[in-house]
Amino acid sequence: VPQMRTAPDGSTSMLIGVVAPSVSDVQRLPRTLTLSVDVSGSMSGHSMIMAKEVLEDIASNLEEGDVVSVLAWSSQVSVPLELHTVDGPNDPDLLAAIDGLATGGGTNLSDGVQRAYQIASAAYDPSRLNRVLLLSDGGANIGTTSADLISTHADDGEQAGIYMVGVGV
Repeated sequence: VPQMRTAPDGSTSMLIGVVAPSVSDVQRLPRTLTLSVDVSGSMSGHSMIMAKEVLEDIASNLEEGDVVSVLAWSSQVSVPLELHTVDGPNDPDLLAAIDGLATGGGTNLSDGVQRAYQIASAAYDPSRLNRVLLLSDGGANIGTTSADLISTHADDGEQAGIYMVGVGV
């Protein structure tokens, strides 16, 4: 569902909503998710609230045996949860990692994507759904800021069977 709006300053923004087809529990593959979260200063306030809501929704839909990593990045990359096997929906360790996300610093998007793919590659299993989820407002201002260079990480991951899903906030 596309939606466009024009802001008072004349800029235009577009929102595209997509709903995936339903999959029965019998068809569901176990998941290995690497959640790469922008915690830079520009994510303060409403953006971080929305990002945490998305992460909590993901946590509520996980099943026992799914594997999750959480990366928080701004000027530096930290990994509050790495290759954690959840015990089911709303795993307390995962929820604690999400709750502990705090904003500040610049936006080193390139390092956040690169480190996410390093972790996802180390955990890759062809019998699982392997995804990197990138949550960000998209404003790279530290490290590599070229969209072409940043997208190279995603292209390499896709060749390895690890696909990126972007969530803009």
